[in-house]
Amino acid sequence: MENFFINNYFKEFFFHLTILFIISISAFLKINNYFDFLLIASLIIFARNKSLLFSYYPLALFTWGLYSDILIGFPFGYSGVIFLFFLLLKEFATIFTDIENIKVRFYIYALGLIFLLLFEYLAISFFFNVSLSILNILNKYFLMLIIFYPITKIFMYIEIYNEK
Repeated sequence: MENFFINNYFKEFFFHLTILFIISISAFLKINNYFDFLLIASLIIFARNKSLLFSYYPLALFTWGLYSDILIGFPFGYSGVIFLFFLLLKEFATIFTDIENIKVRFYIYALGLIFLLLFEYLAISFFFNVSLSILNILNKYFLMLIIFYPITKIFMYIEIYNEK
């Protein structure tokens, strides 16, 4: 029984180490025109099964968001709110669907991405008076939809926390 708990805590540590790696690498790689590391971390948060430390999990995600904001230079709270949005979206998806139903989770994730895309585009356009090409933003979001299935399949395959 002790080996089981050590293994689950190791998986929890490995998940947070992965998020740390993705956030840290985003500060060094400047290929954000098509590949947004913040969205990849959000996809991993959405695809992940239930956390072992669920009561501290939102606080940990918001802390990772603040770390990301400091590294990348976003306003404080921007990344944390996005992480918490996808956590809330994941909880919404688990209430209405089964974990193994990837199609419905894909549709919920796609609707969340569309909402985030519209919010980001309108906020940049109205608050900062900058006109951006919607095509560049759409490329990032379509890439997230393309890698949704492989990442979700990986998380289902390794079954981070056996919920069955």
